[in-house]
Amino acid sequence: MVWEKGTILQNGKYQIDRVLGQGGFGITYKATLLTLGSPVVIKAPHGDLLSTDDKYEAYVKLFIKEGKSLETILKTCPSIHLIQVREWFTEDDMPCMVMNFIEGETIFEWVKRRGPIPEKEIVSCIAKIAQVLVTVHKAGLSHRDAQPANIMIKPDGQPVLIDFGIAHEIQPLSKTTVCAGGHMTFAPYEQLRKKSKSPQVDVYCLAATLYYAITGKPPQDTYDRAEKDELIPPKKLNPKISDRTNKAILAGLEFHPGNRPATMQDWLYILVGDRSPQYLTRRRMLQYGGIAAGGFAFAYTSDRAIKAFMPEPLFLPAPNPPKLADLKFKEQSFKTVLLNEVGKISSQSEKTARAYEEDLGNGVVLRMMLIPGGTFQMGSPKDELLRSNDEGPVHEVKVPDFLMGEVQITQAQWKAVATQLPEIRRKLNPSPSFFSQDGNDRPVERVSWIEALEFCDRLAKKTNKPYRLPSEAQWEYACRAGMTTPFHFGPTITTDVANYRGTDDRQGGNTFPGNYGKGPKGEYRGATTSAKSFKISNEYGLYDMHGNVWEWCLDNWHQNYEKAPIDGSAWLDQKADVNSDRVLRGGSYNVSPRNCRSAIRFASTPGGRDLAVGFRVMFPLSPRTL
Repeated sequence: MVWEKGTILQNGKYQIDRVLGQGGFGITYKATLLTLGSPVVIKAPHGDLLSTDDKYEAYVKLFIKEGKSLETILKTCPSIHLIQVREWFTEDDMPCMVMNFIEGETIFEWVKRRGPIPEKEIVSCIAKIAQVLVTVHKAGLSHRDAQPANIMIKPDGQPVLIDFGIAHEIQPLSKTTVCAGGHMTFAPYEQLRKKSKSPQVDVYCLAATLYYAITGKPPQDTYDRAEKDELIPPKKLNPKISDRTNKAILAGLEFHPGNRPATMQDWLYILVGDRSPQYLTRRRMLQYGGIAAGGFAFAYTSDRAIKAFMPEPLFLPAPNPPKLADLKFKEQSFKTVLLNEVGKISSQSEKTARAYEEDLGNGVVLRMMLIPGGTFQMGSPKDELLRSNDEGPVHEVKVPDFLMGEVQITQAQWKAVATQLPEIRRKLNPSPSFFSQDGNDRPVERVSWIEALEFCDRLAKKTNKPYRLPSEAQWEYACRAGMTTPFHFGPTITTDVANYRGTDDRQGGNTFPGNYGKGPKGEYRGATTSAKSFKISNEYGLYDMHGNVWEWCLDNWHQNYEKAPIDGSAWLDQKADVNSDRVLRGGSYNVSPRNCRSAIRFASTPGGRDLAVGFRVMFPLSPRTL
């Protein structure tokens, strides 16, 4: 039995869209999580095996073992290069495993479309998968099926390892376990004959995958090699391959496991030497309930080659900062509240601050709040609940005067700039947002860091003011607004004052609480909310600094604040690759409250777009003269 398109599962929770693939035991479906309209992958056993194969129960046990192993690995070594198990359920007496949907194509499909992949590009991908497997092996587990059909390449070029090979231990009587790429071609002899679970199996599989990707042809069949023990060197098929890569592939494909590198780390050293692959982690997403929390896989839709749409120089010359005296301000009234440790309002005030308004045309206004300069302690103290090491060390930063958007850039503001202001370096989609219903006042989302730069450049050219993204220091200074507590509201937060996931979120065996500290749980809206919908700001008159959508900052990502600037400027790495990660701050509607703290930091590729990522803008002022 195969579920047809439109089949509804779990009493209306999921709807089957199509079959993605079939193996010896399982069927993989693309489905829709109907409550949020987001894609997922559902893997289930072949229904007809229940009546045709007396080993069905054994298959089911292995299937569950595969999923539980994935959950164990994700707890031990969370990484965005490893597929995530979301939940389990039973339908028609069959266990079903729900996983994140990975947008992209497999290496098998990639090579079929493109031919041999350039060495630098594919070695980077394979090295990232190898690094994940190093940690998997340290956890006492192995993948045993790291072949081209089980490595996805996302649109941003990042690889993801999927579909562990535990089910290959049993051959169903009515099916075949040979994958689309030919499992016997990519598996070592000792795995096929003796069901070996050694980490050296993964070394062979990954080396065979690299062989295929870099030459366009698979290595010789394993059983043929058992008779002749011969292998055509990849360099003979592709003379452009470096000696180093050729050597690494041949070492990993040694027929006898005793002649192969003993560990994945040893093979990785042959492949890339001392250059550790810069792989991204899902630490925020799993350990701290990050962007993927709340029903959306972090799916990128960026161009495949970022340099193609990121011409040099990266930053265009900016207009000179205006003087404070040259701007016409209005007094803007707003309401602030402070919460106690259990989330009750302990005080509330009506306040005013100076605001500057930029006319974007057709009645659309961008209101910028004056943020008076000062000194603050950036980062979280070691005793802050659920803090992370990348939020330290705490250091003093002196921030000059600047203006910052009262709210996250709205869909109306984005559309005004995208349609009415001349293109500088790239086109902008006037309506990129997923949550576009009644969306003029909702924050724009699904915009990349690169597109946010284009927005700022257009605005700067029109207004002759140096509009740009805030630095991390400016963002945190503006968010805290003089407070040293985890939130500008105080020691905790509630869904009465901010938009975040106020219910417990269970993913891959982890639970991310919907409350922070002694604060209460709340509601989960599952979508963005309109700007200022809570009618409560911080002391500077800024709204939605906690939650709603993550906000891009200008800085390159750094693992901590060692040697960070102390003058409020963006921490930019002049030698960093254009595709190096940029910083996100503030949390979003679909993450737990711990990820909405003033000090929280997240990293993402500059070409990535997500349903929970937006931005706000700022511009600096000329230094005051006394």
